Amino acid sequence: MRKVTVNMKEPLDRRQDRITSHLPTGRHREITRLGGAVPSMSTIAIAWVGLALACTRSSPPAIPEFNPPKPVVTEETPPEVVVEKPKPVVEEAKPKPKPEAPKPEPPKPVEKPAPPPPKPAEPEKKAPTIIGTWRVTEMKMGDGPSPPEFEQMQMTFTFTEDGKMKMSMSAAQMPQAQEKEGTYTLSDGKITITMDNETKTASYTLEGDNKLTLEIEEHGQTMRFVMTRV
Repeated sequence: MRKVTVNMKEPLDRRQDRITSHLPTGRHREITRLGGAVPSMSTIAIAWVGLALACTRSSPPAIPEFNPPKPVVTEETPPEVVVEKPKPVVEEAKPKPKPEAPKPEPPKPVEKPAPPPPKPAEPEKKAPTIIGTWRVTEMKMGDGPSPPEFEQMQMTFTFTEDGKMKMSMSAAQMPQAQEKEGTYTLSDGKITITMDNETKTASYTLEGDNKLTLEIEEHGQTMRFVMTRV
């Protein structure tokens, strides 16, 4: 059997020429020799079928479906906006002012010693007054001594502010004291006493506040009473 090689890459007309050149023309061409025997009909049929198959264009190889690659969508990260912070303004250090020299302290005022507290006012000395009760300590007539009866007698005079007076007298021979009341007035060192409808004027002298002297003119003689405050 003679093989016919057909290059499928050759053009169709050249492949046909190549195949027909091997076919019998007018007489039987020996296609294949097998030990000098004439090929049988079956062999010839197979050869025709092979030629027919050889002439038939083989279907092109399956071309895979072209799927264009999907575009890769990359999410673009927006560029980071870097906001530059303003640089702090560094103020130039101002020179410190020179400290002022301390001012001299004003002289402290000299404290004057406090004056001593005032002395409490002395109570006003009251003028000697006849007001009060007086006891007769001495009774004389003229320049003579006190009568002997006076040694056993007690006599007092009481003067009040409203111009009243009272005389009290007691003795050993008297069962009870005798009292007489009256009035008095003072004027220019004189005292006028009215008692039992009888008025007598005498001069009086106060020596301090505890001694009183009365002098009364009686029958041409001076009767003196010396008294002390009770």
